[in-house]
Amino acid sequence: MRASLSAFLLSYSLLATAAPEEWRDSPRVLSCAPRVLHAGDTLRLSLGPKHGRELSVTRLADGATFMLVFGAPPQDMVQLMTPDEFAKVKSLSIPTSVEATRWDGAEVREPIFTRLGIYEVSVSEVFESERGGFYCRVHYAGAKR
Repeated sequence: MRASLSAFLLSYSLLATAAPEEWRDSPRVLSCAPRVLHAGDTLRLSLGPKHGRELSVTRLADGATFMLVFGAPPQDMVQLMTPDEFAKVKSLSIPTSVEATRWDGAEVREPIFTRLGIYEVSVSEVFESERGGFYCRVHYAGAKR
């Protein structure tokens, strides 16, 4: 009984001290401009020190996530650049016409900015590590009026 209790307490203390996944909005690490995008615009990312090695964009309306730079991509996945290259860049321009791989098992390459609404740009050292990272959000408003 004592051994079981000791094992439980040790497991609990390890879980309690593990850092939870944390996503932060920090313009010092990642900022997006302009905040409102139209068809034909270019999204400009400013990247601070230690912004990470991976980049994605998520369309919040339907949860579709597009991987632009990923550490362990499927064999036929086209990326903007390698994770090592991305870790060194200080800025990046992404046209609204960009296509990327949707990360939902289908691994389909398609245009990212197709629906009006909020998009979240995320950077992380490793997305699948549960260590978190940084994000910024933009509103895609479609064609200019």
